[in-house]
Amino acid sequence: MHIFTYIDKDATIYERTLDKQAPTSQIQNQNTGLDPVLELSKYRIDTTYYNSRILLKFNDTNLNTTLVEHGKTLATAGVKHSLKLYTSRVYEIPLKYDVYVHPVSESWEMGAGRIDNSPIVQDGVSWKYKDGYFKGSGSHWATSSFAASNGVYLATGSGNFGGTYYEGHSGNTTAYTHTQSFEYESADLDIDITDSVKKWSQGEFTNEGLIIKRPTINEAEDKPYGSLQFFSRDTHTIYIPRIDTKWDDSSFETGSLSPIDMTKDIVVYMKGIKPEYKQVETPKLKVTSRKRIPTKTYSTSSDYLTFAYLPSSSYYSVRDVSTDEVVIDFDDYTKVSCDTNGNFFNFRMDTLQPERHYKFLFKVVSGSTTEIFDNDRFQFKVVR
Repeated sequence: MHIFTYIDKDATIYERTLDKQAPTSQIQNQNTGLDPVLELSKYRIDTTYYNSRILLKFNDTNLNTTLVEHGKTLATAGVKHSLKLYTSRVYEIPLKYDVYVHPVSESWEMGAGRIDNSPIVQDGVSWKYKDGYFKGSGSHWATSSFAASNGVYLATGSGNFGGTYYEGHSGNTTAYTHTQSFEYESADLDIDITDSVKKWSQGEFTNEGLIIKRPTINEAEDKPYGSLQFFSRDTHTIYIPRIDTKWDDSSFETGSLSPIDMTKDIVVYMKGIKPEYKQVETPKLKVTSRKRIPTKTYSTSSDYLTFAYLPSSSYYSVRDVSTDEVVIDFDDYTKVSCDTNGNFFNFRMDTLQPERHYKFLFKVVSGSTTEIFDNDRFQFKVVR
């Protein structure tokens, strides 16, 4: 099962504002809390290179409440959490690069600024301030690295602000440094942050969100690294940043049912799928299969009504009908289950954004054979 938790607040913080009209005293104060994109960049102004970083936060309390409904918690073994951001634009990036994600160690306010505001908006988080600079005051980020009493290490931008974050602890100094590496490619971010989410749930530190940055050694180098732009929570697209929480919820008990013969031409059906589902629903969706053309026999019942179960290596996927975007891909967390009545899977409709049309696809793997079943009759709409 997959559960999406959408980001509550986000912002890009710039080491130096791009507005050259800003006075020197304000060049680290710009807020961009309402920008439709988030930007991880290394850029040059005059002869000096500067960095930007990305801050995000989501509600892990609500997520944990949802997990409890399924007999899980944030820290349950086998439950994975990934941060997912979708690329908007990429330019002048190197052939190889890394992106780091750390849990933030201080609270911050999103603000209501935009990168093209002139004069700049200083109300809200910036490179220098956690909660903004207003009428001569504001709380700035910590300006030095130090070890907390519980052995968790904090770091900043070498005394130059830029947010404070956890890197690791005395036994593992990179335990909370989550990395995605790219080589000859630009792609969406999909970074496993499970270890940090577990520490939030266990009370080792408080959820103040996540910071996305380049490795410190790259930030310090006197050379460009281009720009990675991602859709923010204020985008008018479907590509809102999210936490993807997933685990294998499948079970397999076939009873007296017979297996489908995958060497034959088969069809896969969804039995009883509705045209609309409310967000609050978690339906048990039934999947059936049979031979496309039954063998001719003399019988009092139709072979078209005889169904068999799909193998345990069967999976579902979800695709947005309008954009054809894969919302949930085939993986170990979308296995199709089976009970004595046939194949099925449970699906939380609140994972998907409302007032949009989606469709299910199915992948069946049997030995060296893999078949994808894509049928427009598997479509549905999620409504509020």
